[in-house]
Amino acid sequence: MDVFYYWKEFENNVKEDMLGRFVSSREQLEKLKDRHPDYIWAFIIPKGLGGQRGKGDCKLKLLARLKWSNLPLAGLRPTEKQKPMSEIYYNPEAADSILYENTDSVEALDLVTSLMRSKYPQAFKAMFRGANGVQVMEKDLVDKFRKETAHYPGTQFLTGIAALGSK
Repeated sequence: MDVFYYWKEFENNVKEDMLGRFVSSREQLEKLKDRHPDYIWAFIIPKGLGGQRGKGDCKLKLLARLKWSNLPLAGLRPTEKQKPMSEIYYNPEAADSILYENTDSVEALDLVTSLMRSKYPQAFKAMFRGANGVQVMEKDLVDKFRKETAHYPGTQFLTGIAALGSK
């Protein structure tokens, strides 16, 4: 089992060096309790591809696969959120935490979007707002998703983030 996470604040989190945690609703995170996910798969809606509100016609871009962590990493800065609802952690330093590259082609967007839309239609209609931004990815979906995206190039997460900063 893995976790789907809509990373709305990706650019800001990278810019502010706020890596290692995601904040979400207790309701959704309760579904993960005692399930021990392996990874958090992070997605965004690319600029200009948000679709129409309530129609669920937006596109999703695969950003990263991040190694789940049960505890925050040492040195993790406090969140700036006034009242964080609940937190999940990942290890951006893990060798198998990957930042994907070139996943914004029409083919990649269509593939990722169709795989996720078929499983989470209500989350698409809500444009991943609130609790809809975190979903449990059961083994059947994880296996299919890994198979379909195995050819996507990527690099270790922090290495990839450093390369983004130098562009």
